[in-house]
Amino acid sequence: MASVSTFYQKAEEILKSGILGKIIHLNGYFSFIPPYDPADRKFNLTLGGGSLLDIGIYPVIDALTFMGIPDDIKASASFAGSGSEESLSTIFKYNDGRMAHYTVHSGRMLEQVARFSAKKEI
Repeated sequence: MASVSTFYQKAEEILKSGILGKIIHLNGYFSFIPPYDPADRKFNLTLGGGSLLDIGIYPVIDALTFMGIPDDIKASASFAGSGSEESLSTIFKYNDGRMAHYTVHSGRMLEQVARFSAKKEI
């Protein structure tokens, strides 16, 4: 996931180098379990609450950084009592067949991972 860590910088260097080939798929998960409080910024719509703006931005940054701007976006969400999205699953589609899929959740622990698939022409 997006960060300034040495690990992320090295992964970015490898992925952008082309040594693995063209990235054709990204599958990412990011989650955490905060205590539910409708007044908290993570759940309060007037404060920009919801899993997308709080934690979902990390896999979005990964997709945009390594795959570019998608040609189509599909998303589906489930919502907390405050109306903010608690879980969000998104697919970025590219006209050349590439896809990025990620799920973020602020009420259930999932893996914290970004998996890339690449295809190298021989």
